[in-house]
Amino acid sequence: MAAQHAAIPLHALTLERANPIQTRKAREVTWKEWHRGRTLEEWMKQYEEMDKCDFAANDRLTQWVLVPRDDPATDEIIASCETYRRKVALSTPPNTVSEPTMAVGYAIASVYVQPHLRKNGYATHMMRLMHHVLASPLGLPRFPEAWGPPPIEYFGDAILSCLYSDVGEFYTKCGPSPDTTGWRITSKRSTVWKTAGHTPTTHHGVELLDEAELKNLLVKDEELLLKELSHPLPPHNQDTAKRFTFLPADGPLNFQLKSSQLTAGRQPSGASAWPPEAYGAHFVSPFSSNIIFAGWTFELLPEPSRLIVTRMRCDDTSLPKLISAALDVAVAAGLEEVEVWDLPDELIEAATVSGGRTFERTKHWPSVAWYGPPGEEVQWANNEK
Repeated sequence: MAAQHAAIPLHALTLERANPIQTRKAREVTWKEWHRGRTLEEWMKQYEEMDKCDFAANDRLTQWVLVPRDDPATDEIIASCETYRRKVALSTPPNTVSEPTMAVGYAIASVYVQPHLRKNGYATHMMRLMHHVLASPLGLPRFPEAWGPPPIEYFGDAILSCLYSDVGEFYTKCGPSPDTTGWRITSKRSTVWKTAGHTPTTHHGVELLDEAELKNLLVKDEELLLKELSHPLPPHNQDTAKRFTFLPADGPLNFQLKSSQLTAGRQPSGASAWPPEAYGAHFVSPFSSNIIFAGWTFELLPEPSRLIVTRMRCDDTSLPKLISAALDVAVAAGLEEVEVWDLPDELIEAATVSGGRTFERTKHWPSVAWYGPPGEEVQWANNEK
């Protein structure tokens, strides 16, 4: 049993980039709550493999720790989290045609406070400080004097940061000052197809993709995304918010793929093909030269087990074909569902007709903090996962 903790005043704490000992300690303590059946050795091996990947190498993955200001190198960590540096493309101003602006964004993950340290405001304070290590001071309110001196180490180059909340609206309250908003929740929409009752079939024009083939297609998809951001929205769309997207070939999907492979674990009951070899599907239409595809990963836990579509480019005619191919793969893998996040409005009817159910999730809420001009509205485009 952990010793009774005497609360530390928040002004006596600071956010530091973790040293190797602190990084290992932070990963070990999170294993206790998030291991999902893996041993500590397997958990640490997973991190070791992830650290080698392009989305983490060259300091793109950074471990942060909340520690006492007077003992910043301690391994007695108060709270911890990770950031992943990613490229962001920003749309042009309304009614103009020009190249999208390229910027830097950060995805925040693994926010953690050990159980015996909770209820002291540490997670809130760490996340408030996080704005000040990611963004330029020019894009933030003045650092509150009541918090003590600002963190010494910081990046200062972020136009935005994002996270996925499993604790409701908690992160909206973690602003860069006591009276400002933190991460604003965007779409909570999910669409799910059950595999029960699905009969695999042959889909004319649909080809399954292995990992290398999917990555090659993502490069082409990225080129199209940049072109789309360089053009104004159609006249019937009156949304004036600036659109942004993370570039799929830059790391987000590679992260999902690697994570899926390293956490595949036990073979699901009823699986005839595990681990799956197909990570997507490509539809070649005789009537169109457009790229039509879906890419996906797999999750066994938390239940229900599922195939999760992480990137999709299609219309209402091709959607059922891609989903049917995904269901084929999910059935062979013994998975219970196929899930898509944030399906566009124009595809909801086709999804419903093909057996999908659309609803709002109670967890994993995509949330964004914007560090651009104050008052500017932004919209997260292509937020599939």
